[in-house]
Amino acid sequence: MILDTNVSPVQEVNYLRRFTSGEALKLIDNYRKQKQRDPNWLLDSLWAELERHFGSAAAITRVLLERMDKTAAFNDGENEKLQEFADLCADVESKMSYLPGLACLNFPITIQPIAEKLPVSLRPKWEKDQY
Repeated sequence: MILDTNVSPVQEVNYLRRFTSGEALKLIDNYRKQKQRDPNWLLDSLWAELERHFGSAAAITRVLLERMDKTAAFNDGENEKLQEFADLCADVESKMSYLPGLACLNFPITIQPIAEKLPVSLRPKWEKDQY
């Protein structure tokens, strides 16, 4: 989105801050605090660091798998958490052709620990799909 605009380096950093969260936002804030004298250098360094931390297929795959593992832990009746997990599963499925590492989800050894965290009422469906 930023690449299609004509903004100054300072504005671009501000856009990055506004449209990121979590670890990426922490990284952006750390860079802003340390290296503010040359906005062009700051921006170039920041993009390189974001790419190093979050841009590789392996890093994205790892984060998605960790999120699946974390969001699978909910109970029957927690509909918002169920929806969050369902949305994440749909997101992961849409990325499987772009992130080859997600193919590990096709094997019981990877999916079983996630399925074990799901409510008992959902486990039979996941177990059935795996065999």
